[in-house]
Amino acid sequence: MIAKVINGIAIFLIVLLITILAFGDAFISLQKNTSPLQFDPETENFFFYLIYTVTRFLSSAFFTYCMILGNVGLDGFDEDYFIILFATIEVYICTIFVMIVMLNLLISIIGQIFSKVQDNQVNEFY
Repeated sequence: MIAKVINGIAIFLIVLLITILAFGDAFISLQKNTSPLQFDPETENFFFYLIYTVTRFLSSAFFTYCMILGNVGLDGFDEDYFIILFATIEVYICTIFVMIVMLNLLISIIGQIFSKVQDNQVNEFY
């Protein structure tokens, strides 16, 4: 039964990863841009600019992951009122979506797998 639950949860984890990346992409536009690097084809610092952009995206995705776990802090955003307002709205939307919708999805997946295992209980035992 545990193996079936883990196989069923794999789909949930893929959907959760897509959710984290999507909200991370939404939060990246609101973060402070403290990069001294700018892409300039003449100086050929594209590689460093690419590393900075990927690092910034991963930190934004990590912020979303920490927010899912309950650590909600708006410290990394600009001090502009509208950016803080939009960030707060995005935090609420992400919290509602992840905590309510995704948790219900997880419960329904586990419940469906449990009912399938209970229907085939004799076959699963042997």
